[in-house]
Amino acid sequence: MTKTKEQMQAETPKYEYVDSPINPEIGAIKILEGDYEGLVYQYGKAAFNEREDGQCELNFQFTAFDKPEGIDLESKDLYNVMGNILVEVIEEHIEETEKHVDLKDVGESVILSKTEVEEMKAEIEKNRNEDS
Repeated sequence: MTKTKEQMQAETPKYEYVDSPINPEIGAIKILEGDYEGLVYQYGKAAFNEREDGQCELNFQFTAFDKPEGIDLESKDLYNVMGNILVEVIEEHIEETEKHVDLKDVGESVILSKTEVEEMKAEIEKNRNEDS
């Protein structure tokens, strides 16, 4: 069964961007509520793969830094929650990029400076906090 965007958002807890303890240039995510509250992790490689039924499947790696007691990092539910967050982050990044860059003029790839990415993250976080 394919989930609607509304169903995915209902299962996506509030989170915030935090500095990665091992690589400050790459951000990490801290989950702020729900069963995984307090978990801090960073995404690794991610890929969208088309399945035989035509659906798209998201696969990714992650590294957990702060793990509250009782959280099972092997849990399918946790993986789904992290996947929902990743999809949301990607969608926000695409929306922000489209606001600042005319993708028709760029071609197939967009390269952003670290400053531009940080500004986008700050704007997204500001909007998220205003919505809360």
